[in-house]
Amino acid sequence: MEKVYRPLIWIVNFAMNEMQDFYGTKLRYIINLQKGGTAPFVWFLMNYYQNFEIGAWAYLVLHGSYGIVWLIKDCAFPDKNFDKKVSVLAITLVSAVLLLYWVLPWLLISRTASQIISPERIAISVSLVVIGVCIMIASDAQKYFTLEYKKGLISEGMFSYSRNPNYFGEILIYLGFGVLVGHWLSYTILFTIWTTIFMSLMIQKDQSLKKKDGWNEYKKRSWILLPKLVPSSSTLTIGIYAIIFSALYLKIA
Repeated sequence: MEKVYRPLIWIVNFAMNEMQDFYGTKLRYIINLQKGGTAPFVWFLMNYYQNFEIGAWAYLVLHGSYGIVWLIKDCAFPDKNFDKKVSVLAITLVSAVLLLYWVLPWLLISRTASQIISPERIAISVSLVVIGVCIMIASDAQKYFTLEYKKGLISEGMFSYSRNPNYFGEILIYLGFGVLVGHWLSYTILFTIWTTIFMSLMIQKDQSLKKKDGWNEYKKRSWILLPKLVPSSSTLTIGIYAIIFSALYLKIA
């Protein structure tokens, strides 16, 4: 996978770290603007399209509340990777990705996506978002406070069986939004972001973790993203996930 993602990793690293002569602003400001601006943006769409149906309200509450949770998290235990100044190129790339997320509420509220939303879809959406927020917040808090007092490999707690539980939580959150929207374009946007930006960042992180003590043992009992539910068996874990995903698909379809 490292060979496949090498060009993308180079582009991301170049934009974020190498363009030192063209620093613009802190990355956290760009991210926080989008996160905090989601609720006002969705409310604007609801009024512009005069769509106050249950799906629109559910999306406003879920995605808008997540934005507020993110801002609280950033105040309490900010990600130091987002606290550095980045280049204009990085700002442009990050802004483009974040704006793609706003296509999801537009699809729903503009009525491009079907307005027939079953109770099952709403229930699955809410569950995914709540569980995702819990995993993301717990993981980021553990990482922040652990590194405050001890440097090195974090391989316990939320990081026991997944090397990137924060990304896993984030994916569950946006998957919940995608399920609520239920449009093919929403899934395409999310899948593209996850398999390009997210995966390249996770591979880059793995390259850094390889240098730390305990890496080999940690890699055997953990996966790069999904928690390895049965640490001693990848086959059993794949089987469990196959059952879960099949059940979810049947309920969503």
